[in-house]
Amino acid sequence: MSSPPSAIVNPLATDILIVGAGPAGATTSLFLAKAQVPHTIVDKARFPRGKVDGNVYGRKVVEVLNQIDERYVPELLNQHDQVLSCQAAQIFAPNGDSFRVRFAHALLPQTPDTPELVKGMPCFTLKRSQFDAFLVNKLDPQYAHPHWETELAAIEKTPQGWAVILKQGDEQQMLSPKLIIAADGANSSVVQMLGLKRPETRYYDMIQGYFKGVSGFEGDRHIEAHFLSQVNPGCFFLAPLADGTVNVGINKPRQLRQQDHTDLHQVFQTAIAQHPNLASRFAQSEALGELKNWPEVVGTHERLPLSGDGYLLTGDAAGLCNPLTGFGTGSAMLSGQAAAQQATQAIQNRRFDHPNLIGYDQAVYQQLQTEFAASQILHQLIRVPWVFNQFAGGPFKQLIKTLMKTPLGVALEKLRRM
Repeated sequence: MSSPPSAIVNPLATDILIVGAGPAGATTSLFLAKAQVPHTIVDKARFPRGKVDGNVYGRKVVEVLNQIDERYVPELLNQHDQVLSCQAAQIFAPNGDSFRVRFAHALLPQTPDTPELVKGMPCFTLKRSQFDAFLVNKLDPQYAHPHWETELAAIEKTPQGWAVILKQGDEQQMLSPKLIIAADGANSSVVQMLGLKRPETRYYDMIQGYFKGVSGFEGDRHIEAHFLSQVNPGCFFLAPLADGTVNVGINKPRQLRQQDHTDLHQVFQTAIAQHPNLASRFAQSEALGELKNWPEVVGTHERLPLSGDGYLLTGDAAGLCNPLTGFGTGSAMLSGQAAAQQATQAIQNRRFDHPNLIGYDQAVYQQLQTEFAASQILHQLIRVPWVFNQFAGGPFKQLIKTLMKTPLGVALEKLRRM
C-alpha cells in the first residue's frame, strides 16, 4: 500500500473500523454503542441512499431491533404511510399452481406506543432506503464516528493491526484499526482486498425495481414468489408497499445464468407482458425508474469462514442471504449483533487474532445453520419442476403433514419462523 504523504489528512485514531452502514454495519454500530465501545463507521454513500433490494422484514429484524431498544419497533411501525403489514407469502410453481405460507407472528414489544394495527404483525414491507435511513439516524455520536461518501482505498496488515487508507473526494485519511468489520455488501471491497474467495455457486444475479399500477394486492396483503422455468431455481418476486407501489425483481444462480446465457432483463419483460399469472396485473403498470442490478451471496449448509486475524465478515459480505427466499436483512442484523459482541470481547482482552475471534463464526452459524440447511433442501426440490408442481397442486398435502412431524419438519418450522 502506498500513498503520497501530502494526500493524507487528519489521521484517525480508532480500534474498530466498520466498513459499510447498511443493516449489518449499522446494527454492529448500535450494539457497540450500547457496550460503550468507540468506533469508526464509513460508507461510500450518503443516507438515505438509493437501494431497492431487501424491502421485506420479518421476525429476525423485529427481534434484533427489540434488543437494541424496545422503542424502535413501535416508532418504526407507527409510520403507517410507509410500513405495510404482510400476513403471508403466495408461492407459484412453474406450472402456475400455487400455495400460501402464513408467516409466524413476530414478537413485538407491547408498549403504550405500539399501534393497534401492527400488534402481532408477522412481517412488514418498507422501502429499503427508508429502513437504512432509520437505522443510520439512530447511530450514537458519542461512540460512533461516521464518515459518509468515503471509500476504502487500501488496507494492509501490520504487526499492530491494520494500515487503512480511506478516500473522500480528493482527500485521503489514514487510520490504524485493530479490527475491521466488513459490512459492505456482496461486492465487498474488504473481501476483495483481503483476497478472500467464495464459491461461484453462492452467487445469484438479480434485477429489481419499483412499479406502480400493479394489481392483485387489493385487500390482501401478501408477498409473492413465482418460480418461472426460465430462472429456476431463482424466482420472480413481488412485494407490495404502503404507498401503493410494488417492489418487483427476478433472480437466478449466477453459474446457471452464465451457462444458458439467460438475459434477466428479457425474461423480466417477457414475464410481465405474457405470463398468465402476471400479464393482466402489469397491463396498467409503470416502472418507476430503471431496473437495477444487484448480486446476492447466499448461505448453505457448508460453513465458510466468517473471521480471520483482525477481521469479521457480516451480512452480504459474509454471504448470509437465505438460499430459498433471498431474504438477507434479518441475517445481516443478527451477524451485526454477534460481531459487536465479539468485538467488545476483543477490546476487553486486547486480542484480535483469529483464535480469539472464531467465536463469532460459531455464534452466527448457531442461529442460522438450521435455516440454511432446511432452505437448501427445499431449494434442491424446486430444481425438479415436476416435484414442485405436484407439491403446489395439492396431492402431496398428506405427505407434507407427515413430513412436518419428522426432524426435517421441525427444521422447516424454524424456517417458517425466520
